Amino acid sequence: MVFAAFLPVLRAGFVNWDDDHNIINNPHLRSLGPAQLRWMFTQPFAGHYQPLTWLSLAVDYQVWGLDRPGGFHLTNLVLHVFTAVAVYLLATRLITLEPVSAALRSPRVVRIAAAVAALLFALHPLRVESVAWVTERRDVLSGLFFVLSILAYLNAARLFRDGHPHSAWYAGSIVLCALSLLCKAHAVTLVGVLVLLDIYPLRRFAHHRVRPLVGKAPFLVLSAVFAYLAIRAQARVGALYPLDDYDFTARVAQALYGHAFYLSKLVFPIALGPLYDLPERAVLVGRLLWVGLAVLVAVGVIAVLLRRRFPFFALGWGWYVIVLLPVSGLLQSGAQLAADRYTYVSCIGWAVAGGALFERLMSRSQASAVRTILVTAVTGVVLAVFGVLTWQQSCIWHDSQTLWQRGTRVSPNSAIAHTNLGDALMRSAEPDCAAAMRSYQRALKLNPRDAKAHNGVATAALPMNRPDVALLHLEKAVLLDPQYAFAHLNLGYVLAGYGRLDEAIEQYRWALKIDPAFSEAAFRLADMLVDRGRYAQALETLRSAASRLPEEPYIHSRLSWLLATCPDDTLRDGAEALAHGTVACRLAAAPDPSALDCRAAALAELHRFDEAAATARRALDLARTQDLADLATGIEQRIALYQAKKPYRLGM
Repeated sequence: MVFAAFLPVLRAGFVNWDDDHNIINNPHLRSLGPAQLRWMFTQPFAGHYQPLTWLSLAVDYQVWGLDRPGGFHLTNLVLHVFTAVAVYLLATRLITLEPVSAALRSPRVVRIAAAVAALLFALHPLRVESVAWVTERRDVLSGLFFVLSILAYLNAARLFRDGHPHSAWYAGSIVLCALSLLCKAHAVTLVGVLVLLDIYPLRRFAHHRVRPLVGKAPFLVLSAVFAYLAIRAQARVGALYPLDDYDFTARVAQALYGHAFYLSKLVFPIALGPLYDLPERAVLVGRLLWVGLAVLVAVGVIAVLLRRRFPFFALGWGWYVIVLLPVSGLLQSGAQLAADRYTYVSCIGWAVAGGALFERLMSRSQASAVRTILVTAVTGVVLAVFGVLTWQQSCIWHDSQTLWQRGTRVSPNSAIAHTNLGDALMRSAEPDCAAAMRSYQRALKLNPRDAKAHNGVATAALPMNRPDVALLHLEKAVLLDPQYAFAHLNLGYVLAGYGRLDEAIEQYRWALKIDPAFSEAAFRLADMLVDRGRYAQALETLRSAASRLPEEPYIHSRLSWLLATCPDDTLRDGAEALAHGTVACRLAAAPDPSALDCRAAALAELHRFDEAAATARRALDLARTQDLADLATGIEQRIALYQAKKPYRLGM
């Protein structure tokens, strides 16, 4: 049922909401070599330390490549299905632990109730963001280990001896907790959930006041270590809001309202979108603060009143509050007020409470056929509605345009949503510059200091033959955000078009200084230096880029080409050129005529002209197959040189 509800994600692609940065343009996922594994386990990236998530994405890349994003989505969906099964097992165990007379409990009904709990969790439309967004692989992978760790802990608790857990299951729970943390730091809340389960339904504190807490020490140490790593990773990219910019009162207001917001979406999962922007401070600490406080107090009062008659309500509420705490806004990262993905683990407790309520109504109402039919019908309708809404929400994540068209409808006052829609329109197979320009201008109207929107206006203005507009907005973009590498890159391109080549080179250097792994900046800088005859500097740029990005094929291609064809006899190196050309051919996602052309030039530089001609002919066939007319013409000319036993030189 879960797999069927999410089927549309298998036809989805990558989206311009971190997928480009984390996956498409991330060279560290291109192989599983020692250097890549070292990077995954030692370097935070994009504000996250998540080595197992990177590892899973790298495995997907090896299997599917970037031209089949459906494979990445399939992995997300399969992991979500496994998590649903784990939630079923968890709900079975927790419902069984409720102290009820055997005469009032039916094992068959318990199993059905656990299935209801699992489906309430897995079919809910709030799950779509975590499943349909490839970047959020960390949610489904961490969530699976999170639930498995709790299951192992419950098995350990079942085998307690003198207050001490069974060592094998207890150790397994700690290991699974560590695995969850290696996927996403949000699992630091697991220790709080375990304490909550010790209170109910395990009731461990009724017999031992201290031992349950002592047993949490390994989990607490793991949580502290990964909390530190997470905060450090976020601070490294400047994602954490400082108190001077976002005061404590506003953070508390956001945390309170966030709890109310997610509860409303849990009950009425409509108008879901990829981004819910932070409102102005006056709104946040005014109306939203009191709404959040009222809802939180009301739910807390209900939990207290029902603590004896239906303690699973208090369990669900406590689980929800504990797991949401790190992402509630107290440590604000990013411009979002809330996000659907934050409910992936936090709402499992509510799902279990729903299953427990189903079990109570069914097991203790066997004499009433009407109630049984009514409960079954209501449950079936709720799950069917969830399934339909999840299908519809999954379709929204089909591509960047459908995603941000939805985003601008749900959050019409979000500058980020309008900017991202403009980017999606510009990157489509048939770019719509006019529509993209309107989206960027709408974003600037909402936030005149949005550097990304200024950059977007420039990218839309260039195809419309308005370089003056592009130059104006790019200068504003780098002024507003001096660390915006892509704006420096585009500014360099526009300056080059105006003939201001030295200024263009300086902008490319800035882009590389900001982001040393920015391969396109390295390409353009090297090409510009070659055009200026500064071959030694171009080689230095490309060699430096190749050392930083060993899995980037285009870097190796350009380096191979320059080493083989440079007019300066002192700089050419045929052997090194051949090595880089061979690496470029190996790393290319598909047979690449440009890489083969570079390798042929290197062979010619080594006077292996017959091999050079044969390699160039293969490149020519590929270029013609791929309709690369200009490249094909150039290769034909070079084949003639190789047949005449002559190497190719730049400028010939």
